[in-house]
Amino acid sequence: MAPMFAMPSPRPGDGEAWLDVLDVGNGLAIVVRTAHHALVYDTGPGWNADADSGNRIVVPFLRGEGIRTLDGVVVSHADDDHSGGAISIAGSRSPGWLVSSLRDGDPIHIAFARSLRCEAGQRWTWDGVEFSMLHPAAAMYAEAGRRKENDRGCVLKVSAAGSSALLAGDVEARSESEMLARDPDALRAQVLVVPHHGSKTSSTPAFIAAIAPRVVIYSVGYRNRFNHPNPAVVARYAAAGASAWRTDRDGAVRAVLAIPGVCVERLIAQPRYWSDRRP
Repeated sequence: MAPMFAMPSPRPGDGEAWLDVLDVGNGLAIVVRTAHHALVYDTGPGWNADADSGNRIVVPFLRGEGIRTLDGVVVSHADDDHSGGAISIAGSRSPGWLVSSLRDGDPIHIAFARSLRCEAGQRWTWDGVEFSMLHPAAAMYAEAGRRKENDRGCVLKVSAAGSSALLAGDVEARSESEMLARDPDALRAQVLVVPHHGSKTSSTPAFIAAIAPRVVIYSVGYRNRFNHPNPAVVARYAAAGASAWRTDRDGAVRAVLAIPGVCVERLIAQPRYWSDRRP
């Protein structure tokens, strides 16, 4: 039986990236991995003092994948459906840093050894995979209360093996237009985690055209009260030729950026027996 315990969990090869969009209901939590590094982008919602997406979904997933430590966590913005599990993840996996747009005084800051602002232009490379922050501009932090939380969000691009994925948080039309004005070519990506769960306030036609995604992923709650994703937004991406995955229908999904190209698959092939979802 010894080989059962000695076998390492599968992981990306050099120059590859895996992005696991977890099913956290109407929120967002993504685990991004390279051959020797890992981060979590957004941490899903909190539910009460004892339970949140961090300790109930993200950390168990990390444990199952053999990820004992995290290099870092990105919290795109302060809304609970994106930040609710951050403290639990920090306490369990001791990430080296937090990058966020959180306001000064947010208690999430003190859960991390190092806390930095996300700013357009930040870049780093792990195992041949490039990470680049596309939003917000540094000047945004001087605007204080004049900007919605959604439009403060950190937008992260992951590029590997000739393909890219864009993680857009909850950015809305204002932020989309700002990114288009700064550098529309930087937005191009084969995979897009659809901003703001497919809300009608996001995914403007110009933004979609600049990205030209082949695959879009909606992180949405089953029968959520906001009716995300908006049918007009779904139609817009379909008209652009993008294939669509949805966590309310498909569960957690994995996007693999590797040669010869992008592959997206369900992490659980069939719905669990207690679910009334259908394949």
